[in-house]
Amino acid sequence: GGEPSSGAVSSVFSGTVSGFVNNNAGPGDCSTIPAGPELVSAASRLTHGSVGAFDVPMPLDGSGIEPRSANGNYTIVLHFDQPIQSGTAAVTAGSGSAGAVSFNGNDMIVNLSGVGNAQRLTLTATNVTAVGGGVLNSASLNVGFLIGDTNADKFTDAVDVSQTKSQSGNSVTNSNFREDVNADGFIDAIDTSLVKSKSGTALP
Repeated sequence: GGEPSSGAVSSVFSGTVSGFVNNNAGPGDCSTIPAGPELVSAASRLTHGSVGAFDVPMPLDGSGIEPRSANGNYTIVLHFDQPIQSGTAAVTAGSGSAGAVSFNGNDMIVNLSGVGNAQRLTLTATNVTAVGGGVLNSASLNVGFLIGDTNADKFTDAVDVSQTKSQSGNSVTNSNFREDVNADGFIDAIDTSLVKSKSGTALP
């Protein structure tokens, strides 16, 4: 072979190159990372004396209203798409405090205290960890609290008083438990008086 042609010049240059990917083998395929849980529904749960517990659905769009009086103490049930093993919860807007959190299957159960009336409260769950290992960093739920709003129209008024009075004397069932406003297991004149005392209140 011949020699390189005369006059060839080699120049030195420097620069920064980015975007390389580390292709070293890792601990596993990305597809094996478990998916985080997803909040699919929620409810406000109260026990009505010896009759049992009833849930007011709390749609995730924040339109749900809890009309029952429980001295500021409520239980919110967050239902996920898979079993949950841990997580925390806090009231991030509104008047009230989140206390003990428990877990039952797909449910995260949060106890609230000091909940004020005629308000929308925001409950935020964080680091919700599924039994399978997936984690949901954060999920928030807005809940309306308006004592006596038995027809859930955001106002406690004469319509609610009439609705409660019409159920007076009836057994508490899935169809009328909202009228047991004091959640004592009976729909009676005490409930009607309670609704009447709250007449004129409304959600903001």
